[in-house]
Amino acid sequence: ITERKEIEEELARSEGEYRLLFDLNPQPMWMVDRESFQVLAVNEAALAQYGYSKDEFLSLRLFDIAHPDHHAEILRGYAYASPVAVHPGVQTHVKKNQSTIKVEIIARDTKFEGKSVRLMQGQDVTRRLQAEEALRENLKLFQAFVESSLEPSLMIDERGIILAASQPGIALLGSMREDLVGQNVLRFIPSEQLPILEKSYDTLLREPLRPRIAMVRMRLLDGSSAWVEAVCSMLRVDDRIGGYIVGLKKLEVGVMNPA
Repeated sequence: ITERKEIEEELARSEGEYRLLFDLNPQPMWMVDRESFQVLAVNEAALAQYGYSKDEFLSLRLFDIAHPDHHAEILRGYAYASPVAVHPGVQTHVKKNQSTIKVEIIARDTKFEGKSVRLMQGQDVTRRLQAEEALRENLKLFQAFVESSLEPSLMIDERGIILAASQPGIALLGSMREDLVGQNVLRFIPSEQLPILEKSYDTLLREPLRPRIAMVRMRLLDGSSAWVEAVCSMLRVDDRIGGYIVGLKKLEVGVMNPA
């Protein structure tokens, strides 16, 4: 009897600690009965995100929060239990004032007060998605600008992948557009030239509004190499780095064959 009592006390302490972590979690969280979809518990972060009082939120079912477009998807997701965390993805949720937000969901099944529940965490990613969409639209404009440029130029992403190239830029590198776009720009840079680029890149990160100029030797597709003046400008949209535009100028006096 004493051993059983100790076990029960330990379980009670564990549940209390678990509930405290739930209540004080800065991420919006709530628990839903797996059978009735009734909300059984909610933390303060979720109340702030959705605009409900605690009593109001506890009177809701999951379908009152999720937009009708996701109801069928939710029912499919509840067809099986998941003891490990799952990421159903981004859903549209409805706040108390009937405005909608995009919420990234993480969920897993557990036990709460003797019931099978789904513990859910829902982070509002509306602004992040809007910023990403704005970035994509702006990158399309930059891409069109580079492709129509009369000067040798490239547009690359943060990984160095070439996204667009002007016709003079394609000619400078002795390539075809279909062979150039999608390649990493480092393919055209001999390894001994990399420290020059790294130094310019570090300076560009510190002073993003100031284009960086570097003299680098580039490897051309015909096997020769040429010294090129590269002017790199950072593309930024709402403080997000979208890539870089690199203007190229071939320095004829520096043309040489690789050693």
